[in-house]
Amino acid sequence: ELVTVAMTVWRADDLPRTRWMGKSDPYCTIEEQGGQKHKTHIITGTQAPRWGTRFSMEGTVYDTLTVRVTDKHASVETADLGSVSFRPIDMLKRVHAETVAREHGAG
Repeated sequence: ELVTVAMTVWRADDLPRTRWMGKSDPYCTIEEQGGQKHKTHIITGTQAPRWGTRFSMEGTVYDTLTVRVTDKHASVETADLGSVSFRPIDMLKRVHAETVAREHGAG
């Protein structure tokens, strides 16, 4: 069953430097295993970008999403500043478990 997954890319903190001099020009991409891809705008000269960009994509809660932060002007070897992959179903299970624990006074 297809669902719409909505997410907001808020920020990144303490990104590694990719160039000997100067700061990064980071942007963030979100890619769904089915091929949908979205990209934030580039924020120049920072190791702590603030995007606040909202995306929506269709898929299943079992599709893997990969969030990647990249430096626009770094060399190919150093452009990747970090990434994480997850499935929406795993996030939903975690939120549900935390909610149940709170409701029962554990946590």
